[in-house]
Amino acid sequence: MRVMVIFFLVLWSTGAMAQDISKKMSLIAPGSAVVMLLSDGEEITQRFLGVQPFPWDNKRYYVYETFNGQGDQEPNHIVFTDKNGNAFYKMNSYGGVTKYEPHNCARTIGACSYTRFLPDSDGVRFRRDTKVVAGGFEFSVYI
Repeated sequence: MRVMVIFFLVLWSTGAMAQDISKKMSLIAPGSAVVMLLSDGEEITQRFLGVQPFPWDNKRYYVYETFNGQGDQEPNHIVFTDKNGNAFYKMNSYGGVTKYEPHNCARTIGACSYTRFLPDSDGVRFRRDTKVVAGGFEFSVYI
């Protein structure tokens, strides 16, 4: 019986880990970068900047900048996330800020709802459905 319980716990814990799509931001060293190939063929780079306060609320976030391609030019956005990689704010290169409440649901499996506030606009409510697939995850977003 004891062996069966341990075996079940090992299987259960590895199954839970396989369902985790978080970024584990606390394990990424500042200056680290990743280049991603998106399903539409576009290549983007994310470079981690470290933990920094957001200018308007002074809370501390994990921050990375995004670039088109291999990241040889100015960043398109600076993104402020929680420890799992869910974004709360995205600042474009012109200083415009998009806010997500409670966050953008990018690292949440299943259905997740959020409100996106573009600069100088009322919020728009979205639902994001994310599922794990072989080699990663896929998602759909609905208004």
